[in-house]
Amino acid sequence: VAPTPRVAPVADAAALVAEQAASAAEKGDWGPVFVYGSLTLPQSWDALLGRMPEMRVAKLRGFARQRVRFGGFAALVEKPGGLVLGQLICGLRP
Repeated sequence: VAPTPRVAPVADAAALVAEQAASAAEKGDWGPVFVYGSLTLPQSWDALLGRMPEMRVAKLRGFARQRVRFGGFAALVEKPGGLVLGQLICGLRP
């Protein structure tokens, strides 16, 4: 009986995105980061970085904001049909 031939793994879209993200991280770029709430305000970025990063309006589907009890802020939780509006931040570096 002949051995089963080895087949190279097929890189699906998620694997390609992960590879691109890892490559960008090695170069010092954290890639796009989704933010919501107070991190969409220019004052927050000025306080954190002293500059305004590149920002684009973004939607995160399948999640909803939920108030954190006794926290004074909101967290994201998975919710079918949910939608959170925020910003996509690019050009962040460690």
